[in-house]
Amino acid sequence: MRIPTLGPMYAATAVAMLAQGLSATAYADTFDEAFCKDVREAAEKINADSPMWVDVETRQDWMVVLCAARVVEWKKFVKRAPREGESARHQKTMSATFCNNKSFSQAIARGWRVAYRITFQGGEQMQIIARCG
Repeated sequence: MRIPTLGPMYAATAVAMLAQGLSATAYADTFDEAFCKDVREAAEKINADSPMWVDVETRQDWMVVLCAARVVEWKKFVKRAPREGESARHQKTMSATFCNNKSFSQAIARGWRVAYRITFQGGEQMQIIARCG
């Protein structure tokens, strides 16, 4: 399964492709173990090509999966300052994308933190966490 790097319009595309690749075992009784296995495999594929510039201002750095802590996080660097309203726009898009996906919404309901962290050129950071319901 080839998973795209996360560029400016990345959230919906990346989650859709990652979710399509999740195995049927992600719905089994051992949901956390299966979900962890699937997102770790996805992270290995993403990280094999990272860091990678996906456009003139955005570098996809890494995807981090910490199964014991129930964390899935994408990290990127943006070669500019944060824009007004950017956090709210990212929050809305990310929550809609992950919460409308059966595997990810179930993981979030079970206590998984699905997030991405953006580091801007001046060192500012923005963390967006998917929130469902």
